[in-house]
Amino acid sequence: MSYLNHTRTRVVAALMLLALPACTVTFRQKPIEPLDTDRNYDTTIQAAWSGIKQVIEDWPYRISEESFDAENNAGMIITDYWVLPDLGEDVDRLKEVAYAQGAPFIGGRYTLTATVREIRGGHAKVKVVARIEGYMGEEYGYQVLRSTGLIEETIFNRLNETLGTVPVED
Repeated sequence: MSYLNHTRTRVVAALMLLALPACTVTFRQKPIEPLDTDRNYDTTIQAAWSGIKQVIEDWPYRISEESFDAENNAGMIITDYWVLPDLGEDVDRLKEVAYAQGAPFIGGRYTLTATVREIRGGHAKVKVVARIEGYMGEEYGYQVLRSTGLIEETIFNRLNETLGTVPVED
């Protein structure tokens, strides 16, 4: 190896060592944290079922599927899609309820799934999940987005009011 090639290799290695600390991963926005979409209530499963059903019916959602299995102490409600109003405000609302950042969405919709089941000690576990989709036009259609948890938290706040209690720790 010639002296020139050896020197060039050392210079490149030194530059790489100097540049390496600048090559760290940074987040321009806060990292996405896992959603806490379930709550335990110190109430009967029947009371929790009635409460979540009332909250969903009082909201502008229409229930598309509903089943309660008394034998297994579990129930599930699925709503029809709720289309965000097409007034130009829907994209702003979409950015509040889902991680939609700079994607070219022109609309959005979401559906809710609520499940209730009995857990130890006769308590009830309620889980609420919002499936949010952003619309990108006819070519790409609806794209599934990750919820920020705002819709789920609103549902739980209303459930707390309806039940007259707050969730208990696990």
